[in-house]
Amino acid sequence: MDVNNQISQITLNMELKSLQDWDAKTGDVFETARGTRFTVHHVNQEDATGRTEYKKGPCVDVDLWYIANPIWHLISRATPTVDLTTITTPFGLLDDDTQKALQECDGGVEIWVGGSWLLVNEPLFSSSYTYRTKPTPPVKTFTQRVWLDDLQCYGTVTGQVQDGKLVGDAKGVVEGA
Repeated sequence: MDVNNQISQITLNMELKSLQDWDAKTGDVFETARGTRFTVHHVNQEDATGRTEYKKGPCVDVDLWYIANPIWHLISRATPTVDLTTITTPFGLLDDDTQKALQECDGGVEIWVGGSWLLVNEPLFSSSYTYRTKPTPPVKTFTQRVWLDDLQCYGTVTGQVQDGKLVGDAKGVVEGA
């Protein structure tokens, strides 16, 4: 039986406490000194579940997780899965990873004030205010039929606009040409 990549459950106090001390989150990867890797699917006060991968062969003990001195070391932190442009929660109630991602973002941060989003140059990240990254404005395609006075005929202009500005070149086609 291949024990690699099985769903496993950790209930041993020492190992679970180690994962809790690391503030383990879904997607984090931990490793023991023996080379066993554990990718977290879920962790709470009672247990942790995830996938195992044994680097030095499977453990043959009755309890697959009982390895001498089972201390876990974080080797890969999961990327935050929160879309930073859709946050509606006050900053102080966000998890640490989301707070850090917001503070490190480079595309502008908005704050919810007076019923609308306002762009702030240097956000203070006060715990009682809601912040998000500025969403990228949608690109809209336009087509406009125009009268070309010099040619005495109609033409069609097509292009794309983002945030009120032309993106790229507009293309024109003269009708009947």
